[in-house]
Amino acid sequence: MKITGGKYKSITIFVVKDRRVRYTTSKVRLAIFSILGEKVKAANVLELFCGSGVLSIEAISRGANKAVLVDVSKEAIITVKRNMEKIGFSDYKALKMDYRRALRYLRNKGKFDIIFGDPPYDLGYGEEILVTIEKNSELLKDNSRILLELSTKEKLFIPDLFTIEVDKNFGETRIVLLKFGKGH
Repeated sequence: MKITGGKYKSITIFVVKDRRVRYTTSKVRLAIFSILGEKVKAANVLELFCGSGVLSIEAISRGANKAVLVDVSKEAIITVKRNMEKIGFSDYKALKMDYRRALRYLRNKGKFDIIFGDPPYDLGYGEEILVTIEKNSELLKDNSRILLELSTKEKLFIPDLFTIEVDKNFGETRIVLLKFGKGH
């Protein structure tokens, strides 16, 4: 899989060799980073269900400062470390844990500008991610963004602290960008 833009454009990264892992296509990644635009520059990013870490690496390639990547799979965490070593990036943490536990663990350890959530499709994780983030809102700055990659079939309840900025379909994939803000 190749990085689609920024300083590491066209670099091939390692992937998790597990047929259960669904990778974000280059078309969708290009759309995601077109939507995020300048918000990525100097951002602290958190990637839940990270797999190979491709969304964080795309963000770093476009100027993000720091990344925390979370996955329950040992192979995913090993792959993330190999990819970060390959691009020579050291300002990251790779956490092998459930995303709910990770959100609780991280809530007093700094704030994130962007949180990526790319969970398995059609299992209700999108809504669960938002509710868990809302319960741990110390993770977020006012105006932080949460970007979810979901199935187009998946329903999504939006908690009060979030506003939808973008909700777009790309084939079977739905991209939802939400803005966090206590004063909206």
